[in-house]
Amino acid sequence: MSAADDPRPIRPVPVVDTSSVAVERVRTAAEFAACLDQVRVLAGPLSHREIESRGGGRLRRTKIGQVLAGELPRREFLAAYLTVCGVPADAHEPWHRKWTFLISARLPAEPDVATVHRERDAAVARARLLEQEVAALRATAVVPPEAHESFRKEIRTLRAERDAARGQARLATRQHESTVERLRLAEAARDEALSRQRLLDNDLQAAGATIARLTETVDRLRARPRQARTESASPREPSGQKRLALYTREEADDLYGTTSDAPSPVIGDGEPIG
Repeated sequence: MSAADDPRPIRPVPVVDTSSVAVERVRTAAEFAACLDQVRVLAGPLSHREIESRGGGRLRRTKIGQVLAGELPRREFLAAYLTVCGVPADAHEPWHRKWTFLISARLPAEPDVATVHRERDAAVARARLLEQEVAALRATAVVPPEAHESFRKEIRTLRAERDAARGQARLATRQHESTVERLRLAEAARDEALSRQRLLDNDLQAAGATIARLTETVDRLRARPRQARTESASPREPSGQKRLALYTREEADDLYGTTSDAPSPVIGDGEPIG
């Protein structure tokens, strides 16, 4: 059901005096909206909700806000709004007259028929003149044979330059591929050198460990004769007691490589053991 067919009656507020609202001086939609808002203030002021409830379904709060913000309403909306705000029916005429003025000012003016015909005739004349100029240019635009030969030479030159550029591009591509291959070989050689370096480092570490072990063994062997002489000179040692061997079989292995090449361990008095 539309707002115009809504059977609920409008419940206006008591009649208000709108003589202070200068609606006759309005020139824009914004000024018209300001006058409508003044009427709302004089009527209570009324809130948008109160206007909607008193409008009998003809006035919506959303539309009220849009109209008071500067939008021109429909004639039915304007009449219902003024009635709710207490403006008597005999005082609606200035409002409707100003509303009609604003609506008319917003519509585009109808063009003059004579002016339209003149503009059309001028456009047709310009089109005919352009057609004549094009025809004249076509008739006089004769290209001499020398120009054709010059064009052919330029085309051949451009084609030769294009072929040369393509050859240079192919050469650059091959050079790039060769450079990439050399880089790949260099990376492979670098990886191989790093691998050899790691092997040499491992061998060097093993040699260092062997040297350290041999040095320790030599130091122990050098200390054994001094220990044996000290023990032989000691008065507390029983006579005829055999002394310990100067070195062990493991130490002999370190010195001679294998125990078969090493001499038999000896004791303090020079007799071999076992």
